Amino acid sequence: MHGSTVKLSKLKKNQKFLYLAPMMKKTDRHFRYLARLISPNIRLFTEMLPAEMLVRDNRARALAFSEPEKPLAIQLGGCKPNILAAAAGYSALWGYDEVNLNCGCPSPQVIEGGFGAQLMKDTELAATCVSAMRDACPERTIISVKVRLGVDELYSYDYFRNFVKKMLEAGASRIHVHARKALVKLNPKANRMVPPINYQWVYKLKEELPDICITINGEISSLGPTLEHLEYVDGIMIGRHAYARPLELIEFDRAISQGPFVPNKASGEILEEYLIYAKEQVNHGASSRKTLQPLLNLFHGYKNAKVWRRSLSEQMRQGTIDIKEVLLISNKVQII
Repeated sequence: MHGSTVKLSKLKKNQKFLYLAPMMKKTDRHFRYLARLISPNIRLFTEMLPAEMLVRDNRARALAFSEPEKPLAIQLGGCKPNILAAAAGYSALWGYDEVNLNCGCPSPQVIEGGFGAQLMKDTELAATCVSAMRDACPERTIISVKVRLGVDELYSYDYFRNFVKKMLEAGASRIHVHARKALVKLNPKANRMVPPINYQWVYKLKEELPDICITINGEISSLGPTLEHLEYVDGIMIGRHAYARPLELIEFDRAISQGPFVPNKASGEILEEYLIYAKEQVNHGASSRKTLQPLLNLFHGYKNAKVWRRSLSEQMRQGTIDIKEVLLISNKVQII
């Protein structure tokens, strides 16, 4: 085990972070590229990738990303230390800035595989996995863990705190907390709603571990509560709200970022830049459906948003991307 961790003193004093949560079938490279156009300071996450997949020959496609996405974190799913070490090493070589171990996903397939939230039932195995990942990566690579407050009957503040401490001793330097426990008998959707949210445990953890970077995740969808969280922790992680209303990331970025002010782009400018990227991706063999999918919710809440989604869906079915036509559609429905 590793006796030391990367301290917050190595980061900017009082630095606050905005993270995009890893979401299966949502935070692919195309949505991440769109999120970066909207939010210049957000730290992006891949969806969870099985470590065993990354040690096979098809890892190049799975690991691919665009340089503007950085800083970028990859989330790994697995429970075999040697496999996770190999996957973490490949990820670091590929250029990922942060390698994260998923200890919170409660989906049936993940639980059956013995990883995700199941790892919170085996602290020693989880710690061994983190240690193997740390040893496989250069020091500059952040090793992090995403956890729940507990799992099933293993639900107490002491258990939560001790699990986190073991991860830190093993070599993790950043902890992302979904502030509710996991119930493996429930499906993933129910696990985002049924177990009660408990931010206070995360605040208390940060108070006990002031030198460790801790971010909070769960039911974050507006700025008021976000600013309250940042009085106690080092950052927030926003998930489904960002996917459903991506343009709202502008407001989160503006409120949280402490870097030099970057003027926000207009929605039309964001759309045009993304379409140029999407067309390039299609020219290199990507699916037009997948590249246009992130745009479906771009104008959520705008006038005639349903017309936009219907018209864009028609473009997705055509198999090509006509930038002028998509921009014309956006103007016709009066959303820009």
